[in-house]
Amino acid sequence: MKNKHPYDHQHLKQVLHRNEMVSGLEEAQAWVQGHLEAVLIGVVVLAAAGFGGWFFYQGQQQKALDAAKALNEAQSVFQQAGSAPAAEAAQDFNQAYAKYQAVVSGYDGTPQAKAAKLGLANTLLAEGKAPDAERAYADLDSRDASDPIAALAGYGRARSLELQGKGADAAKAYQDAGAAYPDSAVAALAVSAAARLQGASGAAKKG
Repeated sequence: MKNKHPYDHQHLKQVLHRNEMVSGLEEAQAWVQGHLEAVLIGVVVLAAAGFGGWFFYQGQQQKALDAAKALNEAQSVFQQAGSAPAAEAAQDFNQAYAKYQAVVSGYDGTPQAKAAKLGLANTLLAEGKAPDAERAYADLDSRDASDPIAALAGYGRARSLELQGKGADAAKAYQDAGAAYPDSAVAALAVSAAARLQGASGAAKKG
């Protein structure tokens, strides 16, 4: 039996589909907020499993608690940045990036650190730094079908390519994400996005 991912798939799909109604940086910000929100649900589940397993066994329950708290603080700042006026958003995103980086460096090896790496990529995308975001997502795109963060990173990488105007590369990346993570929350969305870009390319050629 395949592992079920700890996300509300319908909720994630609704969040991601809202991208069709916005554009540019606003679209990127809306997507990454919903994206990381879904990941954090999984982090809570992973951390809870850790309490009953490896972390407790190793006597590191306090480390897990501290990591969860630090990740929550980073996410709070990220969400604040997403809803802030443009004049304030840049500073808030910088602060969120720093907090995510602190989780990565301070709690290496925990599920929260891995989620924080995704937070770094999301922040870069929200700041309009699509090339940097693409590279950050690529580092997490392990093609491990059992890793929900990798699935979201695969989709994020494709989205970053699309926002750079690299339609053909983005379409292939969406296709690859759908194939590599067929049971993930973003699989159907990735396939749909690939078809959308391929359709737009075909229409442009006919025109």
